[in-house]
Amino acid sequence: MKSAADMTVTELIAKVDKIRSGGGTVTREDGSRAVLVCTAKKGVFFGYTRNTLGEDIRLTNARMCIYWRAIGGVLGLQEIGPGDSCRIGATVSNAGALPKDDITYIGDCTAAAEARWVGAATYDAG
Repeated sequence: MKSAADMTVTELIAKVDKIRSGGGTVTREDGSRAVLVCTAKKGVFFGYTRNTLGEDIRLTNARMCIYWRAIGGVLGLQEIGPGDSCRIGATVSNAGALPKDDITYIGDCTAAAEARWVGAATYDAG
């Protein structure tokens, strides 16, 4: 299996289209959405939120991507989810508020990406 770094643009688009056909954005029964959030301090977080329009964004079941490679960058994390070479932090049930001024990007995750975020092993540096 080729990594995203070894694919042509056409192959990457075909892969993303295939993943997209398996699911759109994820909305849970409680109305929260699976999102990817990037911050001005280069933090990349996955989690669930009901509101992306308020002063602060609060994530539940949040995870941080500490390191990623060969996944197509931040948008790959949103569309495809983390791969085996990614380092994903532990799940935090109620993460603190992310101030709206610190957020540089927020986007809905696909069902495929959500499944990979939820199922990713927690990185242990020790």
